[in-house]
Amino acid sequence: MKGKVSIIIPAFNVENYIGRGVSSALSQTYEDIEVVVVDDGSSDGTWSVLQTYSADSRVVLSRQENSGVSRARNHALNLATGDYVIFLDSDDWLEPEACEQMMRMQSLKPGALIAVDANFVSVVNGLEVCGNQIVDMSIEDLSSDAAILRFGVYNSIHIGSSCYKFFSRELIERCGLRFDERIAHTEDGLFVFSYLKECRGLHYEPLALWNILDRPGSATTSGFNHSLLSSLDAIDQMIGYPGNSPEIVSHLRHFKVHEALRILGMGIDSGQMSSNEEDRLFNAIRFTECDSSQLSGVDRVRRAMYLNTPRIVSRAFNSTLRAVKKRK
Repeated sequence: MKGKVSIIIPAFNVENYIGRGVSSALSQTYEDIEVVVVDDGSSDGTWSVLQTYSADSRVVLSRQENSGVSRARNHALNLATGDYVIFLDSDDWLEPEACEQMMRMQSLKPGALIAVDANFVSVVNGLEVCGNQIVDMSIEDLSSDAAILRFGVYNSIHIGSSCYKFFSRELIERCGLRFDERIAHTEDGLFVFSYLKECRGLHYEPLALWNILDRPGSATTSGFNHSLLSSLDAIDQMIGYPGNSPEIVSHLRHFKVHEALRILGMGIDSGQMSSNEEDRLFNAIRFTECDSSQLSGVDRVRRAMYLNTPRIVSRAFNSTLRAVKKRK
C-alpha cells in the first residue's frame, strides 16, 4: 500500500518536549509523510521551537488562540492532506518504524482501524525510565462492536485513546468526524467510538510504536479539575448512538459508572469538588442502570465507600489503593 500519512500534533506549553516529538515524526522510515503541528496558544517558547522546523517542506505549522486540544486537532485535520492520519501528543514520540509498520497492517486489513501499543515512560528522580506495559497480548482482529466492548477494560487494547492508531482520512472526511470541542475528557474515546461505528472493525498488534511520557503536570497526571465531568457527556453520546446493541449499551453504562467513581474519588481527595459536581457524580453512580455484580471488585468497594461513609474514610481507602498500585 502507498499513501501519505499526516502526523498530527497539538501543542501547548511544551517547549522542553515538542522537539523530540516532531523530530521522531520526521525521522520515520516511511517517507511519504507530513507533520501538522497546531500551537494551541502557548505562552512559553513552544512556537519558537516549532519555527526551527519551518524550512522542512514536510512540516505544516499553525497557531490558534488557546482553545483546547480538541479544537487544535480539528484545526490540524482541516490542514491535513494525507491519506491516513495518526495523532501524537506533544510530549510523546514515535518509534522510527511506526508509520511503516501501520501501513503494513493496513495493507493486510483494509478498511479496519489499525491499533498498536506503546512504551510508557515515567520520570523518576528527574530521569526517564521506560517500561513496556504490554502483558500477554497477541494479535487480534475484532469487529467494531467487540472493540467497543473493550472501552474501560484494564490492561487491554488502549481503545479509548486516539493515539496508537492509524485512521483513514477519507473515512474521517466522508463521515464528517471531528473531536467534540465541548468535551475536555474522553473526547478521544468518543472520536474512536464514532470511527469504529463507520469502519470494518479493528486490527491490533502488540508492537510498542509510541512512547508515552508520564510527566508531572501533564493532562493525564494533573488530578481533579472541573472539566473531568465532561467525560460523562462523552459516554452519554456513545450510549445514545443509534443502532447500539443491548450489550453495547449495558457495557457503556458500566463504563459510565466506572468513570463517575474514578472522578468522584479524585474530587474527594482534592477537596475542590463543588456540591453540584458531587451531586452529578452521585446521580450517575446511583441511577445509571447497571448490574453491580458486573463492576470490578475495586469499583464495588468504591461505590459502597463513597455513597455510605464519611469523606475521611474514603480518602483513607483511596490512599491505600494508590499505595498498592504503586507497589505493583
